[in-house]
Amino acid sequence: MPVDRLHQFAFEVLSSILIITLGAALPSATAATKAHKPKAHGAIAIDRLSDAWGYGVNQKTSREARLEALRQCKRPSCEIVMRIEGECGAVARRRMPAGVYDAKAKYATFRGTNRGESETKALRQCGPDCEVVAWACNR
Repeated sequence: MPVDRLHQFAFEVLSSILIITLGAALPSATAATKAHKPKAHGAIAIDRLSDAWGYGVNQKTSREARLEALRQCKRPSCEIVMRIEGECGAVARRRMPAGVYDAKAKYATFRGTNRGESETKALRQCGPDCEVVAWACNR
């Protein structure tokens, strides 16, 4: 093979390898440049001894969401009953007469894509004679 043909052949082979290599790298490079939107964190806190509840939504961290939920609940006996991430959540419990609270009352929690789904499924999980006592949705 003459030297010029050899150089042309080598150039074509190297060009093909370079195109294949770059072609394989482009999708991952493109994916890496897309901004990853972190999911918003949320939480719901309930005080089983009263009707108090609180929520924290659209927080950067789970800890911030939990602290906000407890702050809004405003009772020392408040507890986090649900954490949500990039979604909605609802809490249902057995319906109680006005002014009557039961620390052992059954609670049901459920996460969903929207408020309606969360509430419906929490009620279904809780059973008859239940009501939604808290809900929250992240953006």
